[in-house]
Amino acid sequence: MTHPGPELVTADLARLVNPGLRSPRTRLAVLPAMAVVQAELSRGVPSLADAIEVVVNRGLAAMTAPSSDEGMPRPAAADPVRALRAALALRPGSERVKSKTRRTAAAREMGLLSGDGWRAHHEKPLLRDLASMICALDAGPASTAHLGAPPDPMASNAGLSRFFGDFVDITDDWERLFAASTTLDLAIMYGATWRHTYRKNLTALAACPGGRLRVVLPQSSPGTPLATLYAHALGITPADFHAKVTEAVDDFRTIGPPRHVEIYQTTALFRHAIYLFTHQAVLALYALCGERIPTPALLISQGGLLSFVRQDFDRLLEHSDRIS
Repeated sequence: MTHPGPELVTADLARLVNPGLRSPRTRLAVLPAMAVVQAELSRGVPSLADAIEVVVNRGLAAMTAPSSDEGMPRPAAADPVRALRAALALRPGSERVKSKTRRTAAAREMGLLSGDGWRAHHEKPLLRDLASMICALDAGPASTAHLGAPPDPMASNAGLSRFFGDFVDITDDWERLFAASTTLDLAIMYGATWRHTYRKNLTALAACPGGRLRVVLPQSSPGTPLATLYAHALGITPADFHAKVTEAVDDFRTIGPPRHVEIYQTTALFRHAIYLFTHQAVLALYALCGERIPTPALLISQGGLLSFVRQDFDRLLEHSDRIS
């Protein structure tokens, strides 16, 4: 599915404005992965939450703007739109929450309060209409534009969201990916620097209810052809390579709870690294020359490439040995 359906976006919007949730800034299923949200992040919006808010407000503006398009959804009145803006601005988990009374007043104005509290927002026409408008924004040219570049239909179909000239250029994107995920599948040589940098994120992800971390590392026994190949590519000795992989195994074993962490080893030769999050993935290339040079990476979203990565990781697990 290249573009999510309005019903899924409606469910995310319901979570976003529901004060019963501890933090609607995280664990949204669809909105973080939408191309129109990714485009805002590419333009320099400081956080995923801010990018989602920009997109939601753009959808509200499009709903209320005059248009000759008969098919575009329109709210019955402007008041519910203003109330929804107020609810979003006062959403729980935000530093802007100043008064529960103001949030409740906004909800009551929208007709979202019942005797038992907040009703099921996904049943409200306003949220359904807003979801349809956001899906229309996601499917339009703005969703594939990147810093003014013309849209690339092939890249959109493939699911390419961003290109990094060097893997180390991926900085704030890691925080955003972790914040939007409860699962992570890794196929890496050992990833010492990355592992130590994002250890807190790995621990928090694994500790989530329903959290899951699966790691596939290469077999590294010294003297094997595989270890020799990896060592040559990295410019180190086979013994050093074995030590680095062993350290990675021991380190991942300390991340818990253990029931949420699976560690595998494989005799497959990695030609690239995979960081497969719940909704998106990072594909990092490996240099074959045995030199320390910048290596590109791709951020991929819904599309053919992400489907391939998911399927390839599943096949890799089938040919790997679980060691923990």
